[in-house]
Amino acid sequence: MTFEFAVTIFGLTILQLPLVLGSESGRILISMAALIPFWLVIAQKVVIAPAISRRSKTAVVIAAQRVRRQWPLILIIAAFAILISVAIVRALFAERIEFRPAVVDLATWNTVMLFGAVVFLIPSRRPVPFVPAIALSLGIFLIVNVLLVVAGYTGVASDAQQLIGRAEMLAGLGIDSERIVFPMASGINAIGLAAGACLVCSMLLATRPNARAATRSLAFLFAAVSIGVILGSDTRSAFVFALVIGGTMAAAPFRWLAVARWLPVTLPLLPFVVIGVGLWLSHADVLFLISRGSQDFATANGRAVIWGSVLGELSHFSTVHIFGFGYLGATASGVVHHFSYLFGKSYDENALTAHNTVLQYTLDIGYIGALLFLVMCGAILSGLARVSVPALQLRARLQIAVLLFLLIAGTTEACATIYEPETFYVLLLALAAGVGLICEQREALTASRPRESGMDSRPVALSVPAHVAPF
Repeated sequence: MTFEFAVTIFGLTILQLPLVLGSESGRILISMAALIPFWLVIAQKVVIAPAISRRSKTAVVIAAQRVRRQWPLILIIAAFAILISVAIVRALFAERIEFRPAVVDLATWNTVMLFGAVVFLIPSRRPVPFVPAIALSLGIFLIVNVLLVVAGYTGVASDAQQLIGRAEMLAGLGIDSERIVFPMASGINAIGLAAGACLVCSMLLATRPNARAATRSLAFLFAAVSIGVILGSDTRSAFVFALVIGGTMAAAPFRWLAVARWLPVTLPLLPFVVIGVGLWLSHADVLFLISRGSQDFATANGRAVIWGSVLGELSHFSTVHIFGFGYLGATASGVVHHFSYLFGKSYDENALTAHNTVLQYTLDIGYIGALLFLVMCGAILSGLARVSVPALQLRARLQIAVLLFLLIAGTTEACATIYEPETFYVLLLALAAGVGLICEQREALTASRPRESGMDSRPVALSVPAHVAPF
């Protein structure tokens, strides 16, 4: 196991450690210390290794060439990251967030994005396999949370994420329990979405052709833990989305995946589809087993009210809508006051989101930012769906599945946003891994063309075949 692979799989758990350790000031120091492993990898691959190894120096040159060839996509991703950073700074100056948490957020997510670019764009003899690494990262994070709950540790963040409610899926299995609050989770639904993403990865790894027995055993373990966390947190949408996406992606021919590139175009319309399906399902008697109320499915568990509040704000155009209200946009815009009653009087309004990724990005970074998000995801999905090199298609399938889950799960939650760091971590690494695989596809096609004028223009091969890499 390489150091960069170890940092990737333990990174999420390391970043969430401050939620269970120390006082408020202590957590700030721990948060900054948690970034040290990421910066060690960045320094090793960008500075130290190229200074002592010609091969490493060549790898950095190849990475620079990849950035130049994919500059439009890199520019879009960079602009998206800048808008996120500016949104945090705006919230700081508006006194919606304190100085130290703002610095931690800025340092954390820009570090993770740079780490992903370094790991997945700079070629290596032992590259980090994205989906196995994400499955391990999420699986380890979930197992640590389960062990903490079993040990009776509630954590310092429990009050902020507490959402009283019955675990309806457990009740359907004959287990009477409240929804379980996991101590290292940013929210009760957030860890359910992380479990859903882990379940998708586990399903695909378990059904992967010629997968090792150890890989399948670990995939089954992570799948079992993921289902347990989903049931405990009662995150029903994560369970449904994971089963549908995991099953579809495992069985569908690769050429069918070309339709995935159009998903970002339909994302703004999916909330209306959810409401329509909910109204239809509300008449199904069997659904009382997993319903939290008589109007649960008819209103998508209150999301119709939340989305209506956001759309009501956006229906009255203002120039602030172009670049958004900044971080905590639901609070800054005032829309949170229209639906906060759904969560009880004791719930922190700053912890409430639009429960939809596109709407949340629109509130935070405006129409420009939301459009950049959709174009960015669409471009990566399109590039992955066009992978034609057979040796790369399996990796492309796995990466498409992860992105599809994040996007579709974002219909009912602010998935893959800074408010849910578990899935935001996955998104940032998925963007870098997607660009890296698109570059590999181009290089493989270039290498397969006949040499002209006796010159070999192929890049130096520093990666290893997929069957040699871990998993």
